[in-house]
Amino acid sequence: MTRRRDRRHLGPARRARRAADHARRSAVTGWRSALRIARREARRARGRSALVVAMITMPVAALAFAAVTQQTFQLTPASGPTA
Repeated sequence: MTRRRDRRHLGPARRARRAADHARRSAVTGWRSALRIARREARRARGRSALVVAMITMPVAALAFAAVTQQTFQLTPASGPTA
């Protein structure tokens, strides 16, 4: 009986830990199933998947190119005009 009384303080902590583990597992399970469905869709419609990748990649590449070009031609005080 003393053991039971000594362990009472562990009850809520165990329940909370189980709930946290369950929430973590259900989130991972949800992502896993979503990724599985997305992979099937990507295999089924390869042209559409390539178009989506291109529509994401092209603007990102263009903005990166513009940022690098601007930084390349911008003078800093240390690299001031040479005479």
